[in-house]
Amino acid sequence: MSSKFIPTFAGHKHSEASKKAIGDSCRGKPIPEERKLYGVRNGMYNKKHKDETKKLIGQNCMGEKNGFYNKKHTAETIQRMREVRTQWFIDHPEKKAEIVSSLKNGKAEKHARYGISPRSRKQTEFYDYKGLCVDGTWEVAYLEFLDSNGIVWEKNKQRIYLEDERGKFTTCPDYLVNGELVDVTGWIGPRKKRIIAALERSPIKVKLLTKDILISLGVDLSNRNIKRIAREYTLYIHKKV
Repeated sequence: MSSKFIPTFAGHKHSEASKKAIGDSCRGKPIPEERKLYGVRNGMYNKKHKDETKKLIGQNCMGEKNGFYNKKHTAETIQRMREVRTQWFIDHPEKKAEIVSSLKNGKAEKHARYGISPRSRKQTEFYDYKGLCVDGTWEVAYLEFLDSNGIVWEKNKQRIYLEDERGKFTTCPDYLVNGELVDVTGWIGPRKKRIIAALERSPIKVKLLTKDILISLGVDLSNRNIKRIAREYTLYIHKKV
């Protein structure tokens, strides 16, 4: 008797009802440790695909051969993906520190958004303020103002849910200042206008700090101070081509 394994299901396919029954029987159950294919249990452990193999894999996943061809994620799926990713960075603060460190060392190409053109601005500027990656000179000026006046603040990590006639969406205000959500508002584009309109109808309170409000608070937004901030804190500038 041959010891060679002969697959008994070769040449057959599961029916849709069978696939559903298999899925229902497995859904919600933890995967046994012995069935997890990582480390030495993985057939590709300590191995690498040849360049020819990689090319074939790529060709078999392109166009109509791709399982996601001509499909789109639903808004709910996109939101779940966003929440999982956001939570991952909250749970792994060392990764954030690694990104900031790479930018400080002039290794901007390692940043996740390096080379990606901004949607609405001619350039994207990032600034390092006490280890925090800040995306505007006004924000840096505001944080300097808070620190110089002994005002307690922290970076906000919680997204808020809003809704308007176009549907549900989320946004993440910049900071928590004395327990109050605050968003430093520079250029007001279509998305920011949508957020402002939705906030007016929402029970969630977010303090929007425009240029006039920042100046009235005593934040120094003079050209001289903004140029100083750009010199002292810039990590890198990505210009839109």
